[in-house]
Amino acid sequence: MTSATLDYYRTADVRDRMTLTAMHASLKHCLGALRRECGSWLEVGAPPTDEVNARRTELVNSLQASGARPTVDTGIMFDKVCALTDTENKRYREAYGRLRAMVNRDLLQHISVEIDTLADVVAGIMLDLQSTHGSTFDGGITEERRRKIGAALTSVTGALHDHREHSVENAAKAFGHNSTQAEAVSALFDDLKRSSFDYRWLSELHHWLQHNDGAALRYQFTARRLGEPHVDVHLDRQHMALRADQPNSKWLAPNELAVMTRDPSVLDMINAIQPKMNALQAQIDTIMYPTVADDVAAVKDLIGRFGGQKGLDALKSAPGSIQEPWSPPHLSPRVLSFVRAFGQPL
Repeated sequence: MTSATLDYYRTADVRDRMTLTAMHASLKHCLGALRRECGSWLEVGAPPTDEVNARRTELVNSLQASGARPTVDTGIMFDKVCALTDTENKRYREAYGRLRAMVNRDLLQHISVEIDTLADVVAGIMLDLQSTHGSTFDGGITEERRRKIGAALTSVTGALHDHREHSVENAAKAFGHNSTQAEAVSALFDDLKRSSFDYRWLSELHHWLQHNDGAALRYQFTARRLGEPHVDVHLDRQHMALRADQPNSKWLAPNELAVMTRDPSVLDMINAIQPKMNALQAQIDTIMYPTVADDVAAVKDLIGRFGGQKGLDALKSAPGSIQEPWSPPHLSPRVLSFVRAFGQPL
């Protein structure tokens, strides 16, 4: 085992040669031998003193032959990286956590993922229409296509709904339910509903789809002998206009659908809403993270304390903390990129 250990540290390709299975087999063999020998000592007694001395001499010679020097007591070598106090650790962790939450934009990312999934479903149906599999006049196939797109649309509108609900909830948790910040975040969504036809009616569509009301949508699957097939989903104006007449429909204009010359494409509405959601998230971030400059300075200070290795080296834990884990072992590349670019001219 001594030879194997030295080989591990001295040979660069040891991980390619020594597989996990081989390591397990080697450890099992060594530990099994030790167990059998100890069991024998318990049954018949320990070996005589001269045998113990002889084996110890043999072991020393083996270690020396392997290049080790067990007779030299060098003591334990400690390499002090950095020691953080509880106060410093709290400052670094909170600053990093805020930056990571802001940069990751999980709620907005959820919307993007669901939109990509919808695009994949549409592309799959188009390929199916273009191929020879099934007939466009087959009711079962058509119903399956409706189900797939309907499920994907439900996920997209659900992600839009969650984005609003969780954004307002996060602001309330951070600043208080009746805080100016929570009210400001809620007002941003109200403004978007008031100004954007696409966002307003996609939000309304979410309620219809939640109740499995497929009559709000019209599906179009067009196969062409020459040219590309066409797939689209339209908002049924007549059906949706019924909702606009409800007393609780604050943002819905009763006649804005009636004046349209055709049913709007839901897929076009989703594509149109994406840049508006990005702009909205930027406004939310300004409210939710007012201390960005201070947080960036804290993370830069943390990086500097560890030799400026851009957060890629493990951040060691200082002793004495029993409340929570110390600073994260690695810093996210996305956070590091944001920190490096912060304040730089575009």
